[in-house]
Amino acid sequence: VSLVFVLLVPEKATEKHLQILSELAQMFSDKALREAMSGAPDAGALHQLITAWQPDAAGQRRAAA
Repeated sequence: VSLVFVLLVPEKATEKHLQILSELAQMFSDKALREAMSGAPDAGALHQLITAWQPDAAGQRRAAA
């Protein structure tokens, strides 16, 4: 196992929970992001990768491949 994520949400945030899970699924489907996350040298770099990621950019990369 090289990447693990944990999602903590308030009990009544079911809609937000599903939105977050959907975005996580998109993120982990992005091969370039997974590779960059696996190679991140520290937590700060990993955080930067996650916060800078855009779903549309991932779709454009897949379409171009």
